[in-house]
Amino acid sequence: MVEAKPTRRRVLTLFALGAGATCFGGGATTATREWRGAAMGAQVRLLFAGRGAAAPEAAVAEIMAEIERLERIFSLSRADSEISRLNAEGRLVSPSLDFLSVLDLCARVHKASGGLFDPTVQPLWDFFIGWYKRNLDRAAPYGPDFDAARLKVGFDGIMFDADRIDLRDHRRVTLNGVAQGYVTDRGVEILKRRGFDRVFVDLGEMRAIGTPKQGFWKVDLPNKRDAIRLAGGALATSAASGMVFAHNGDHHLFDPRTGRPARHWAWLTAHAPSAVVADALSTALYVAPREKIRAILAAFPGAAAWAADMDGRVVRWSDRTPIEAASRRRRRGV
Repeated sequence: MVEAKPTRRRVLTLFALGAGATCFGGGATTATREWRGAAMGAQVRLLFAGRGAAAPEAAVAEIMAEIERLERIFSLSRADSEISRLNAEGRLVSPSLDFLSVLDLCARVHKASGGLFDPTVQPLWDFFIGWYKRNLDRAAPYGPDFDAARLKVGFDGIMFDADRIDLRDHRRVTLNGVAQGYVTDRGVEILKRRGFDRVFVDLGEMRAIGTPKQGFWKVDLPNKRDAIRLAGGALATSAASGMVFAHNGDHHLFDPRTGRPARHWAWLTAHAPSAVVADALSTALYVAPREKIRAILAAFPGAAAWAADMDGRVVRWSDRTPIEAASRRRRRGV
């Protein structure tokens, strides 16, 4: 990589409660409480603006335990995770319901996007990292090894049911484009079950439970000039800056049809009722050209998107959603 840059989940910035937020155990003087911690290799946080039926500390402990459990399923950095064992052996017997649930969503988004969302792009990740490992000024990948990596991509090489998952034709899977949203939704389920009614959840992706007193959570878009007033649902952003392999701008968001990084957008933010759908859509739509985005969104009720093209012009695709855009400059809509 050229340099360490923010991952996709850190591209959005929350400005919800400002200096009124205080930490657990810090002698809070207001009803607002904030918790910050680390999970999945990044900073995560919860903002509590309402009262819950149980102590926040207990909810946080349960959420962190759930994140640890899900990392044993989805983490590519753990050799003992379900996904790592699947990639190493080409087969996983008795997969968890969590894994199957995420694969079901992957299949749905793959179909709706015409193949633009594809979790089998892991061979391309590995190839690009190796290609630029010793020379960040090297020309873009080409040749028979690149062609071989491209041939290992394709969702038709995944077969799964309740009993097993099989990978064919040297497929390997990454769920980085959807698992963080799934983790976020699990955190929300825990908080709701414990009675919390107004919490902003940032566990890899962002999702709101209720609203603070002002009626919305204010979230800056990546350009820092436009903001979203979020009153429900989830947000996720994909951006090339999440992982850049070389000085030529080659990055980690691949078009699975060509095997090369997508070049339509500088960043794209998706909204959906759940974080797992927002996560998957942000990945799929980032790869999509402008003329395909509205049709993809139509397959997911309540979904919307904002994106900046390579010249920095912001485009919005939104019909009826619980979001009010709070723009600080005039945007172009479609």
